[in-house]
Amino acid sequence: MDREKFYELIIEILESEEFQKVRYYAYNLGRPLWNIFRQQWNGIPYFLRSICDKASYLIKKYKATPGAVMAYYSEDSNYLWVASKIKIIKPQSSLGETEILSKLMYGEDISEYIDTEEEKFICSLVCYVLDNNRLSSLDFNEVCKLEEFAYDITDYKLTKVDHVQFLPSGYIYDNKYYLYSIYISKEKLDFFDKKPAVFKIMEEEILNPDIYMRLDERIAVPHTDIISLETLNFEKFRGIQFNFSNTKLDKGKNIIVHGNIESFHKLLMVIKKDYDNTLDEEFWHIELEELPYLESTTIKRVTVTFIHGKYYPQRRFFRHIDYIKNQYPYDIYHEKYKDMTNTSIQIDHYTDKTNHYKIWCVEEADISEDTWFKLAYMSLKPVYRKLLNEMLGNNNK
Repeated sequence: MDREKFYELIIEILESEEFQKVRYYAYNLGRPLWNIFRQQWNGIPYFLRSICDKASYLIKKYKATPGAVMAYYSEDSNYLWVASKIKIIKPQSSLGETEILSKLMYGEDISEYIDTEEEKFICSLVCYVLDNNRLSSLDFNEVCKLEEFAYDITDYKLTKVDHVQFLPSGYIYDNKYYLYSIYISKEKLDFFDKKPAVFKIMEEEILNPDIYMRLDERIAVPHTDIISLETLNFEKFRGIQFNFSNTKLDKGKNIIVHGNIESFHKLLMVIKKDYDNTLDEEFWHIELEELPYLESTTIKRVTVTFIHGKYYPQRRFFRHIDYIKNQYPYDIYHEKYKDMTNTSIQIDHYTDKTNHYKIWCVEEADISEDTWFKLAYMSLKPVYRKLLNEMLGNNNK
């Protein structure tokens, strides 16, 4: 598919009525749509179905194959990654994974070697067009002309909402999920809050208020089809809050994951109960592991920082801390990083002993919680230090 035909296809998608509608939704979503491919595939998201139907027709019109279109993804590193995710190597292919990816990186048509699921391919093209043609700002005069309202509105186009449920990136009203306007601050009062600060304050500090919202149907979907900042396969955090001896451990092994939503790097903490027969008391293994987000598909091995400590909650001291570098084959690390429950490689997967490379250790002494924090904090890269503070509820700086 030559560049001229590819651009003609893109322009027809851009000029379609369906594209103009979904572009506004994508703008308020506030995240690049390539993130959709970071999560487990459950079909084309509801808000993209109409434009994907249009794109499907145009793909057939231009006889565009996945391999030909993906050649142009090489010009966008995020979509080069998407292509590597959705491709399926044909059984009869004369080339392997590495050679195909090399051709893809150089913008070559790989139709001879790969296929893909039709829905994923169509959705990837639509997301590519949306992400590369995003709205940069809004003209209120134009926005107001196109707004759609299904309920009674005031002179200022607000609707009184009863029984509304506020969530991190939107709210549920009348069995529909509305994205928050891009202009609403989603900042939270407390890290573990489930709703933006402004709505928490309204609900907790104002007695029985009447709440009015601008219910533009263009940014609404059925509440069963929610996709938001919290569901694009990148949780900012999951798990309990770690507060040393005051931590309530529900299980023998407890997993905490915090992530940076801009870089997608994660910090993993695993807490495992154990027993010291010599001291005749319980202790906990506290493990921290840096999990960087990697776009490159040519890396063979991934090396990450791992910090292990033995913490005695009754004493409120650590008795052992060691600093380690773990190394994983890329394919295993990629599965570990994804943090999916339906795979054999879980996020707490350990490397083998050979690739568990210890560098220093301190033990057989009472090490305070504050000293453990300082050692861990200074051993982590800067982006992970902030995540460690979040795990501790910002009690340590």
